[in-house]
Amino acid sequence: MNSSSRLRLIVNHAGSGLLGLAGALLVLLSTSHYGAGLDPDGVAYIGTARNIAQGLGALSYGGNPMVLQPPFYPFVLALLDRLLGVDPLASTAVVTAFVFGFTIYVSGWLFSSLLGRPRVYALVGAAWVLASPALFGVAVWAYSEPLFDLLAVLSLLGLTRWLQRRRGIWFALLIVSAALACLTRYAGVTLILAEGVAILLLEKEKVTVKIAHTVLYGLGAGVPVALWMVRNRLVSGTLLGPRAPAAYGLIQVLQVAFKTLSAWYLPGTILGSRSLLFLFALAIGFLAGLGLRDGRAALRAFRPQAERAAPLLLFVVTYLAFMVISSVATDVSPLRDRLLSPIYVPLTLLLLLLVDRLLAPLGEGLTRRFPGTLAVLIVGLWLIYPLHTIRSDVQTGLDQGWGYSDRLWKGSPTVRYLLQAPPPASQEIYSNGPDVLYILDHLQSKLSPLRTMDTSGQIPVASPVAENLSRVSAIWPGSNGGYLVWFDNISRDYLYSLSDLQRAANLQPIERFGDGAIYLVSRKP
Repeated sequence: MNSSSRLRLIVNHAGSGLLGLAGALLVLLSTSHYGAGLDPDGVAYIGTARNIAQGLGALSYGGNPMVLQPPFYPFVLALLDRLLGVDPLASTAVVTAFVFGFTIYVSGWLFSSLLGRPRVYALVGAAWVLASPALFGVAVWAYSEPLFDLLAVLSLLGLTRWLQRRRGIWFALLIVSAALACLTRYAGVTLILAEGVAILLLEKEKVTVKIAHTVLYGLGAGVPVALWMVRNRLVSGTLLGPRAPAAYGLIQVLQVAFKTLSAWYLPGTILGSRSLLFLFALAIGFLAGLGLRDGRAALRAFRPQAERAAPLLLFVVTYLAFMVISSVATDVSPLRDRLLSPIYVPLTLLLLLLVDRLLAPLGEGLTRRFPGTLAVLIVGLWLIYPLHTIRSDVQTGLDQGWGYSDRLWKGSPTVRYLLQAPPPASQEIYSNGPDVLYILDHLQSKLSPLRTMDTSGQIPVASPVAENLSRVSAIWPGSNGGYLVWFDNISRDYLYSLSDLQRAANLQPIERFGDGAIYLVSRKP
């Protein structure tokens, strides 16, 4: 490597590092007033991390073995608790800030490895990751997705460098990051599948060597999560935990996914206007026709880029197919930013490769740098759209926060009352929001009576389940009675309603607030 190339490499890494630092600081700023956003999933991760740190194993806050999600994210939080004495609720914002910043830096490295010249493409790509509402909007919540996104990019970087240089350190990075990705989210199996196919097809080795490398990769990346699923089977009787039936049909799933992906790159003014969409598609078609006007020669020129893009395309397609199939087979959240964020970096890189290819013919007769300069200018100006959204998200974090961490929940009269006057420890507590009581009031409680266990959620141990109201009357509450804490702004269709419970048991109001109520509960004679 000559001095000029070395200098460009240093500038590229320094630029990506500064962008990563900016991203981490934005997350820290957004969570500085109210903390990371919390929902039932985030509470489950924090509760599990606390139990791991206390030596109780991978148990949720309600005492259930953790099976619905893999353990690596709560393990990271637990490790910080053990090493530094920082509670997972406090450390999660710092962890996600670091993870988001490092994702930006590694993305710049991946972009530089694949895009080649001009090097500034890598910085523009890293800036797109920083400005991504999809990644930033997930990074301010206590989710495992940011860590998964980082591990997926690291694994793709390891694969890219391995295919380019055949150094063992890159193969090790490829295996370890893919294995940890699977231990962060079960969807990581798509990474193993896509990268295994890429090794088999793209390695410049003998067939026997390629097969050996693919098998070694598959075993190294897949065995840890396979062992975790064996553990799940032993402690729960299922490999991945109970899953509720699908709530959406295929057409609905595809429509939501398409809207989500489109909104990543196109402003709402374009998406909401058929005329603007038509003009945008016409411009893309014109550039595509210009690029392919030479037929076979254009395809030959595009082949090197296509080979570089193949691993990314394989992962994007495999992951999307997996999520769509999962959504129509089980009750998965709609395919919005959170669930689709893992493909943001590879998809953005694919689009930059496409832009580079489409604009290449415009350089004919002009300077060689013209297409790259034009591409950087266009993409750079396009950053104004997502940056506006990021600014809005930061302001939301400063003004009110997200989920159970927001100022409305923290200022809830019901929550504040229970902090000052908790029920006696000898009495059972039931609630339609045991996750809220755990994370905001430090109270252990059970769910109020359930219609079904088929919820795809974390259900505290010994929560009552009854197929009808007469059965509720027979089993709930226990012989010593208990307390019911009911939040008006929580709606869970697998629970009996408050009016149902009032018919099934004696509910004596203790306190009534603007957002909920507390009742003394006893069985009807």
